[in-house]
Amino acid sequence: ALQARDYRSPGCMTYGNGSHTTVLEINLLANSGASDYCGVLVNNKTEERSLPIAVRIHKTLELADDKFYVITCGKAGFKNARNETSLVSLKLLEKGKRVQEAVYSHPYTLRADISRPD
Repeated sequence: ALQARDYRSPGCMTYGNGSHTTVLEINLLANSGASDYCGVLVNNKTEERSLPIAVRIHKTLELADDKFYVITCGKAGFKNARNETSLVSLKLLEKGKRVQEAVYSHPYTLRADISRPD
């Protein structure tokens, strides 16, 4: 079982089928208290979004062998030679066009764009 940690509603968890891959789709923009909210933490200062997840060995029991992770997405930045903040954004492309939904095992291009390069 894969679930947003501490959120056991059907929209915040999924079950594997014994393979090495499973998919959990969550709404990153849902507000706390909404029916589709799964515990996404938002840092308003950095615009980072984090989701604690649990990979459980059993569908309903919490066991010592369960694994816990935190997935974080945000803006990556650094100071350039002019002491300006440069931001790095990653884009997933298919045939040169931005992809909104990625499908496992499809070929894509990952492009990094840098604002204010040296």
